[in-house]
Amino acid sequence: MQTSNADNFFRAESALADEEARKLKAIRTKDVGNPIDLGSKINHIVVRDNEAWTAESGRIVRRVDLETGATKQTFKGHGGPVTYLALYEVETGENTSEILLITGGWDKTIRIWNTTTNSIISETVAHDDFVKCLLIIPSSRILVSSSSDKTVKLWDLSDITLPQSSGKPLHQLASISRHTRPVEALSYMDGNPLTLFTGDSMGVISVWNLDERWSATEHSLPTIKVIHKQDLEGHRTGVNDLWTGRGYLVTASTDNNTLVRRYPDTTSTGGTASALNMIEHSYPVKRVLPLSLLPEASLRGILITASGDILRTYDVSEMILTDDEDDSPDEPARPKREAGTPKAYLLSEVDAHYFPISALALWSKARREYYIVSASLDGTLRRWKLSELIEDKIIVPDEAIGSADETASVGKDAIVLTEDEERELAELMNEY
Repeated sequence: MQTSNADNFFRAESALADEEARKLKAIRTKDVGNPIDLGSKINHIVVRDNEAWTAESGRIVRRVDLETGATKQTFKGHGGPVTYLALYEVETGENTSEILLITGGWDKTIRIWNTTTNSIISETVAHDDFVKCLLIIPSSRILVSSSSDKTVKLWDLSDITLPQSSGKPLHQLASISRHTRPVEALSYMDGNPLTLFTGDSMGVISVWNLDERWSATEHSLPTIKVIHKQDLEGHRTGVNDLWTGRGYLVTASTDNNTLVRRYPDTTSTGGTASALNMIEHSYPVKRVLPLSLLPEASLRGILITASGDILRTYDVSEMILTDDEDDSPDEPARPKREAGTPKAYLLSEVDAHYFPISALALWSKARREYYIVSASLDGTLRRWKLSELIEDKIIVPDEAIGSADETASVGKDAIVLTEDEERELAELMNEY
């Protein structure tokens, strides 16, 4: 990676050593994980069917065929890096529906795209700073956004239909301004009332009840009542990822830990929070993927984490219990259990990318054939067969394999970074 900033010509010896190490690692990992090179830093991914949708720092969203690696569609329009995306299914007629793409970025906007025509059907200046995260609550037709401006906002999706091309902004249902730091992660639990979870860069996890939605009338627009329920303790610093499901709350943090807890837990004092089960890492944990909480996965008790460049696979069947604890004959054998405090068992550790991993997703390629898709600031998507992760069968070369000419050529044809792009990369790297 080259620089156009003269201030960076005189760099610390350690920075030069880091750059050289990444060059060598780029060669060492060039073929692992069956990579798809997109050439742009990837901030977030969503996998649907056999496609990955990528939010990228190159100001685009890309639709990628995971079988072939081909780019099938691109969406351009944001004025800065695209930080997050979500897919929203809307009915277009009797027994027919289409997928809308919802994106947020550094330009502070939320955009909704018709994926058939590539056109923007809604554009909203949503926040005063970067959009950090998006969450769709389909049952209530609500979009939740969070931002570096420390706020969380709820938006009405009930009048988003196709065909539509007006570009009108979304109607805001409510705003939350209790956080004192950027809000990095969102999740929810269905129920009456709905429960919303918000996590910020200070480590605070706030729990909210979404209650008493009022529909639009002749004299008023729709609104929703948001009631603060509690703040959950556990992390010392930033919450980077947050998952809920099947009565559990799983979080990843910059404090080098992943936490698993029951929520709600009627056995604990007050019936709202349980004892914490901790999975310790050596470095900040950017992403967590608890497969036990996903409806698509038949494998139980498996949890994936991304910490720096490293992809780790754990058996957490002691921490996350399921309704059916009988092992399927198709599932790999698990380690013997020890009595006492629930533990996580490390199954494998893969040096997966040469820049930090930014996103994880599950790909159900075929019946009971699962892959983990990892995305990184190195600009690649990588596809890992889940059974090989569980059985620790993935081999990454210990040393760079290639000729001296190949090693020397790494970075030779790299894109020269502008000053703005250098600031962007520094900002992204500070989040890992």
